[in-house]
Amino acid sequence: MEPADIGALLSVTACTVSAIECARHVQREPRDHRLFVSLILFALNWAILLAYYALQTDKQTLTGIIRDVRNFLPAYSGVLILFAGGALRREAVARRQIKGTGRYDTIALWCLYFLILGHAIPFVPGSDAFHQFVVILLQPLLTIVGFFSIVVGLRMLTKGNDHSWLWWIFLAIAFFYACADIFYGVILFRKTMQGIEYRMPDPFKWTFAGFKVALTSMFLLMVFRQTSKERTKRGHPVLERRSA
Repeated sequence: MEPADIGALLSVTACTVSAIECARHVQREPRDHRLFVSLILFALNWAILLAYYALQTDKQTLTGIIRDVRNFLPAYSGVLILFAGGALRREAVARRQIKGTGRYDTIALWCLYFLILGHAIPFVPGSDAFHQFVVILLQPLLTIVGFFSIVVGLRMLTKGNDHSWLWWIFLAIAFFYACADIFYGVILFRKTMQGIEYRMPDPFKWTFAGFKVALTSMFLLMVFRQTSKERTKRGHPVLERRSA
């Protein structure tokens, strides 16, 4: 494994473990069950990418349908981010008694249908074109829309508090992450149209690893601060331990 591959794996591992640990603390308060679901979906999104990056390092040994299935994993990751944002919005609606919307959840459900269809037609003529569509277009699109869903959910949940600047930092990181994803997607599309099998260069791997860590850190910080604030209002300690 190259250093960049190790860095990508370690960054996603750190994101997964951090989200799980944050979810463990949130689950102690039954009223925060929607936040718990959001955190678990967020952690599962990174866990799926662990398998993707592990297979990416052995790309030369992968053939046939295994390679096609691997390419679907980041798309499923994007769907999970969409659902994670949906859970945040539902929590905001419940807490603030504001009008909610389920359009992102609807998009995520239809995307699930679309991805399942891709597994059901692996031997149909023209399915190679569908797999390329997933890798080149659907995968980055779902990731971008998924994080936009998180951005909207966090805005609804934290609007009006004393630390709105955290949301603006998260928005800026998500924006630049989306730009990098689009830029890489354009390069991948051009190489694919030229019949060239393109492997992500090391600078891109380090860049995306950094963005993942930054996005996860800000997301968990904002959720943690929100739960801490609510527990203080309810008269609970920030991180109360389970009674023996």
